[in-house]
Amino acid sequence: MKSEVLAIVEAVDVEAAKRADRALFAHLPPVMSDQDWLIVLHHARTQSNSVRFRLRAYSHCWLLDRGLPSGLPDGLRPAAQRLYPRVVEGVGVAVLARSSSLQVVARGIRKAMSDTAAEIYGDTPDGKSPDPLIVRSQMLLSRDKTKKFFSQLLEESQSRRSS
Repeated sequence: MKSEVLAIVEAVDVEAAKRADRALFAHLPPVMSDQDWLIVLHHARTQSNSVRFRLRAYSHCWLLDRGLPSGLPDGLRPAAQRLYPRVVEGVGVAVLARSSSLQVVARGIRKAMSDTAAEIYGDTPDGKSPDPLIVRSQMLLSRDKTKKFFSQLLEESQSRRSS
């Protein structure tokens, strides 16, 4: 029985786990979805010393990528991270001010572009990445609107001074 359970855990075999659950607990209604079983099997795989390290490391990263806790011991986590590194997305924003008097304008433009990128990433469903071309085009549109706003503000300020 122990080797059968280990085989189910190593293979992350949801159907076999459900069959074993029904056989052992036939008097109880099934309580877990396939997704729940997948999480349980990956977590069990991280905790089992009998499972090969590569499989444990994969399950560790699989769980972390979904924001779930891992049962992998702290001493093994760095090796697992090296084996299966995480992909992290980012957006870079750089705005150059040609004079010190325009530093405030540059900060405003940078904030508008950063807020636009954050909003797009926030509106994207979990596990998905937004299209980089859409992110870029929306950020450039935000930059242009903010530049236009500041240029109108500066023109109004100059016209008040000259009158």
